[in-house]
Amino acid sequence: MQRELPDDAIAAIVEHANRMQSPLSLVAVECYGGAAGRVPNEATAFPHRNLPWDILFIAQWTDPEETNTHREWARSGEEILRPFSQNAHLLSALDVEADDVIKTAFGPNLARLASIKKKYDPTNFFRVNHNIRPGAQAAA
Repeated sequence: MQRELPDDAIAAIVEHANRMQSPLSLVAVECYGGAAGRVPNEATAFPHRNLPWDILFIAQWTDPEETNTHREWARSGEEILRPFSQNAHLLSALDVEADDVIKTAFGPNLARLASIKKKYDPTNFFRVNHNIRPGAQAAA
C-alpha cells in the first residue's frame, strides 16, 4: 500500500479547499500509523487500521439558508478523492448513514457486529449514531 499521498491527490485537495465558501469550514489531512496500525483489523469494530490517510472536508456555517451549499461542498470532496481512496470510511466525521457507507466503514467486520447487535440490542434501541441494524446486514 502506498504510504505517500500522491501529488494528484494533494492538488485535488487544494483545489477543492479553494472552493470552500465559509471561513468556518476546513480541510484536515490526518496521517495514521504507529500503534493503531499494529492492531489486527478484526480485533475491533473498525477494520481500516492499515490505511495511511484520512482526509476530512469539514463544513461549518451560521446561516441556515446556506446549509445545502456547504453540505454539498463537503460531500463532493469525497467524490473528488475517490480515485485515490480505498473507499473506506471512518465514522467519526460523517453526517450520512447510508447503507453503503456503513458497509464500507465496518467492512468485513460488519457481519460479526450485526450478530452482536442482534443478540444484545434486538429492538435496535441504540440506533442514533452510525447504526448497525440487528442482523439485517449480517450477510453483507
